[in-house]
Amino acid sequence: MSDGREKKRRKWSWALVAVLVPVALVGGGCWLLNDHPVVSRATAMAELDSAVDGSLGAIDPPLSSASLGSYDVAPHYQYGFDLKLHSTGDASFSREQVVLTDIVPAKFATFREQEEKYWRSHGYTDIHAKTNTTMGGYQQPVLSATSPAGAKIAVTLGHPDRASADVTASVDWVEFGKGGAWQSPQPPGPKVGVAVDWPVVDDPFWSH
Repeated sequence: MSDGREKKRRKWSWALVAVLVPVALVGGGCWLLNDHPVVSRATAMAELDSAVDGSLGAIDPPLSSASLGSYDVAPHYQYGFDLKLHSTGDASFSREQVVLTDIVPAKFATFREQEEKYWRSHGYTDIHAKTNTTMGGYQQPVLSATSPAGAKIAVTLGHPDRASADVTASVDWVEFGKGGAWQSPQPPGPKVGVAVDWPVVDDPFWSH
């Protein structure tokens, strides 16, 4: 009777090992096997600047805009074999630029035409347009694309309580180091703080 219980216990033990080992390898331990190519911090920030500044610079008449300060850095973590979180040594970098020029909804189609024309002529892919609805029922067109260097960019038009648009670009798999301590530099150009302090710039074309 005891031999039967022992065999049954061993059977369940091996079954548990058979389940946990693949989970650890695929879900928890993959940080050890990560062979995704990474780019340097300097390269990532240059790609973000190129995507954001190029996309906004293509709009005519020119728009007034400002950054929200530092580049945003989100280090990546994954579970290891010890079931604890470990730094993967890489991170996602992003940059957000807010458009201070007042763009009326009647000019959204013109903005989209100019933006998508720039993206297509400069080798951007995955060009899409959709409309998000806020909790307050406000419609926000969102344009998105991927730069030739792999930076993902999204332009959101129509913010009833803040800027008329914002542009966000992100780059994944950026070399960051497992220590994680790093002071992000400031993107080029003007900066703004909290939303209530953002100035609204009237433009003869975009604002009327």
